This record gives sequence, C-alpha cells and structure tokens, in this order.
Amino acid sequence: MLVNPAFEEIPYKDGFGEDGGDEFEFNDDFYDDFEDNKALTKFRKKVKKEDDGLFWLLTPKSKKSLNTQFELGEEVVYIPPKVGIKDNEEVKISSEFGELILKAKIDEGLRKDTIAILMGTKGVNKLTPPTASSEGDNACYGDIKVKISKIN
Repeated sequence: MLVNPAFEEIPYKDGFGEDGGDEFEFNDDFYDDFEDNKALTKFRKKVKKEDDGLFWLLTPKSKKSLNTQFELGEEVVYIPPKVGIKDNEEVKISSEFGELILKAKIDEGLRKDTIAILMGTKGVNKLTPPTASSEGDNACYGDIKVKISKIN
C-alpha cells in the first residue's frame, strides 16, 4: 500500500501551527437564524425520464480522507444491486472521454441510476471531461454519465 509520507494517524494531535500552540479559530462573522427558509421548502416536480441505460458517476472522497491526507484504498466501482453484476466481478466503465476497468462492489445505498468511484482511484479522471469550470477553474465532474459492461 502506498501512503503519503505526511500521513498522520491522528491529524493535528500536537496542535496547530509550527510549534503546536496556535489555536483554531471559527468564523464568528457568520450568523443566520434560519427563520426565513421559504426557498428551502419549494420542490421541483419529478420528471419521469426514459431509462437510457447509463449511470451518473459520483466521485466522492473516502470517509477516511482529509484534504491534507490521502491513503489509497481499494480500487473498486460501487454499483447498485439490480444491475446484474456480481460482487468482485471485473467491469468496464466507459464514457465519451475514456474507459476504466475495475472490480465491482454492490452498494445497497446507491440510487439505481448511479455508480460511485472514490476520488483518488487510479484512472477515474479518464472518465471525466478535460473541461474547467467557469467558477474557480476547477474540474467539471458533476454531469458525467457512464456505461457499465461485463468483461467476459
């Protein structure tokens, strides 16, 4: 297993700053009483769309990662149960930008039209467009649909 040399089992156990004596400060300037929340109560109507056989790609962080620490985990694709693919079966995930071969892991918590590949999985960027967002020059990951194929 490859581990970043800066990885710490317990982050900031000796405190913040160079000598560990600096304090972490929360921003006190923000205040919202959350009483005017009418905008949060409006829902869009659900539009029934035709099933195109494609899956939305999510690339979440592992629950074990922090922004400053990365430990490579198991390289798998998480898929919903009713796709017809078994646990540990090798599959090809492809988009219009590229393809990737991973082992499948069944995840009961995923929507039936969604798959997940953890951020940092080798090759996941092959599936995403080489496009930067207009807001902050960040990569665009949110609108990717992929196909899953069994490898026989």
